Amino acid sequence: MNSLSATNRRPKTDSRRAFSSREFARSYSRHTAWDLALATQAFSYLKPELAFDISKVYTAQSAFQTLENSFLASAFTPATFSSDNVKGLVAAMEYYLLDINQKEPAILQLYDKVIPEVDQALSTSNTR
Repeated sequence: MNSLSATNRRPKTDSRRAFSSREFARSYSRHTAWDLALATQAFSYLKPELAFDISKVYTAQSAFQTLENSFLASAFTPATFSSDNVKGLVAAMEYYLLDINQKEPAILQLYDKVIPEVDQALSTSNTR
């Protein structure tokens, strides 16, 4: 199966399990495809609705990345661990994780919507 949806499936997991440090590794949104599409004006070849849906995905990813960057810049400073009192860091991390847990499902819904649209557009363009 050579499909975008096949490579982007998320395994169902038990939310009560412990997280590994790898899962908290910093994420980076990939903008290479977006930047290339803008530079080459490739979106002009797509139906406007599909281009708009793809744009919503990248806008949501960018907002997600901005939230992460802001948290990291404010929470992990030289002063963060200068005292034994980490209550402020714990509170900031709790709010950050709450925000991320609210935003992630919305991004996944955007992926679930746009991936089949892209698959369909690719299969339509390959049959011409």
